[in-house]
Amino acid sequence: MMGSFEDFKVGQRHELGSFTFTAEAIKKFAAQFDPQRFHLDEEEGRRSLFAADVGDRGERALEK
Repeated sequence: MMGSFEDFKVGQRHELGSFTFTAEAIKKFAAQFDPQRFHLDEEEGRRSLFAADVGDRGERALEK
């Protein structure tokens, strides 16, 4: 069982499993929680200051 943030020591690791992110899942998350053009449209992402497809870091927190 994981404790609170304060219970972790610097350098400590904990295996959480794995998840494969798909473009479809990233766009679905973005549409619901962060509907910016560069998250929803690959071409907009390439034209943005990121110059690439842009996923939101928040989808990692909600996926199982």
